[in-house]
Amino acid sequence: MKQPILIKKSKTWTDEFSPDYLDELSDLKFEADTIHAMKEGKTYTPKPWQAYEYLDKDKLGLVIAEGFFYAKVGLNPDGTFTHQQDMTPEQLKERILREWRSHDARYPKLQTTHHRLIFSLSNEFRDKMTAAGLNPDEVLKSIVVKTMRNYSDNFHPGDPLGYCFGLHHDTDNLHAHVFVHPRTRDGERVGFSNQLARYRHNWNGQKDKLGFVKKSADVQINQWLKRAADPEAVAKFAREHLRSEEFMITPKMDVPKVKAFDHSWEMLKFQREQIAKLDKQIAEEKMAMRKSRADGMAKRLLGIRSNVWIRLTEEVFKEIKWTKVRALQAKRVEMRQFYVAGLQKRKKQLRPTGRVFFAGGDEPTETLVPSQKLKTKVYQSPSQKIKNPIVPGAIGPKFSSGPKQGIKKGINP
Repeated sequence: MKQPILIKKSKTWTDEFSPDYLDELSDLKFEADTIHAMKEGKTYTPKPWQAYEYLDKDKLGLVIAEGFFYAKVGLNPDGTFTHQQDMTPEQLKERILREWRSHDARYPKLQTTHHRLIFSLSNEFRDKMTAAGLNPDEVLKSIVVKTMRNYSDNFHPGDPLGYCFGLHHDTDNLHAHVFVHPRTRDGERVGFSNQLARYRHNWNGQKDKLGFVKKSADVQINQWLKRAADPEAVAKFAREHLRSEEFMITPKMDVPKVKAFDHSWEMLKFQREQIAKLDKQIAEEKMAMRKSRADGMAKRLLGIRSNVWIRLTEEVFKEIKWTKVRALQAKRVEMRQFYVAGLQKRKKQLRPTGRVFFAGGDEPTETLVPSQKLKTKVYQSPSQKIKNPIVPGAIGPKFSSGPKQGIKKGINP
């Protein structure tokens, strides 16, 4: 397997910080990529988002604030708290820019405005996640957040970083651009240096911070690969993880093909509708919990502390809510397993040897499949009686091109 993830740091940036570049749908991002391609004598053509089967259009262009920016971005002027999921992309980018500049103003100005990191997944790793029913976008988000948290705990314990990132699908590889503020929450300087040769044997010398980031990401990658290789581990993750509905992919159903082959496609459609209802129910439960958590976070940020008994009661209700959500998630996992198994079974039945089923009528129509790229131009028609017709992707049968002309083989490349 090729290197599953590639992490690199671009040059230290002194230009003004702008979260618009993190939004893959923004004009700034398109202009920057176009100019970069022109410098290399190329034409920039973004990859269409439809190339990712698991991706929905409303998931494009999302920017995420993490670290100490998470709480600052969500705090409203009236003392309430709004989660990023409940903001529009423009509102979120505006708040990130406001808090970034506010944090800049608290300390002496640095020449560096922000650090830029890129986390890029290999297509092979992405395909393994998709095959296991896991959303590569959510997997990459998890890798970025945990890696940056490990970096912060190792080099700046008790003093978190502030950063934001966005996922991009416009190239052949899914990747994330991460912008890190050059100062921690308490004003300590942040760096992502490599260890220089002259410091390798000096314990007090320059630390290989970028190397630590890469090793930490590799640990996360190996954990995901191990989980994806075990269906039971994936099912357990889907039942117990509090955001499992975001990580799990529900395959889309090609209704016309299924309908053309088997009238039981109605059962598949019903199962998918039930999964969608469960998703909606889980989302509603989490929305209520998010509102309660937002109120608590706003109180903590404003220094308001509730009574001990009130906090204890809130914790009990919170645990009851999570128990209910986990039960719904377990039910969703079970329904999804039945749905995926049924869908895979029908997809296999759609390609029997020598038959193709069209969606035109209620009953399947049998016909012979034309051979592809044979060495001699021989076409098969329904009137020909061939015991083993040639199907795409298989080696064709022996046939005679005429009397006393020997036997030739039709081979598909």
